[in-house]
Amino acid sequence: CPIETRRDFFENIVLLGGTSGMDGLGERVENDLSLMCPQSVTINIDLPENPEICTWVGASSFSDSIQFNDGILTRAQFEEHGARLVHSKFYFDDRQSQFLPKI
Repeated sequence: CPIETRRDFFENIVLLGGTSGMDGLGERVENDLSLMCPQSVTINIDLPENPEICTWVGASSFSDSIQFNDGILTRAQFEEHGARLVHSKFYFDDRQSQFLPKI
């Protein structure tokens, strides 16, 4: 990723999933990363409540959103058009580090 984006990544690390609740995991990740980064980089590890279901909750919220239908590609569409359909229907937003529907 671009060098100017890395600082944002280190400041916004979220641990999710069942194993994220292991005792001391957040501290271990923070310690390991601090050994790899310059001291000027702030490392922030977030462990939300119920990390084992956060991904499901986020996906559930997205599926209820108005943008959900814009983000669907059927298997038939992909088989007919291939990866170029993904690139024509979506764009990568560097600021949000995700693919977004072209509107």
